[in-house]
Amino acid sequence: MLRDPRGVWNSLRKFPGWAVANIPYVCAALKLQYETSPALAAVAPHFRTVFYEHLTNDTANEEAAMAAASGLDGVPAQWGDMVHQ
Repeated sequence: MLRDPRGVWNSLRKFPGWAVANIPYVCAALKLQYETSPALAAVAPHFRTVFYEHLTNDTANEEAAMAAASGLDGVPAQWGDMVHQ
């Protein structure tokens, strides 16, 4: 799952004592995650990039797309239970 750097920073800046609460680290970590995604996709047959912001804005469609990419016949009921608690 990838996330917009602005969203990550907005979450982490509230904790200035944390080692990860600095913009250069956040950007470098997210860049590394993004750049290594193709390598993961090459070895993971059901790999799908999901952007956190898309998932939270349109949960039902993103769940359906993740299920389809995973070779599932529909969204497992447990997924909805976890998201909608």
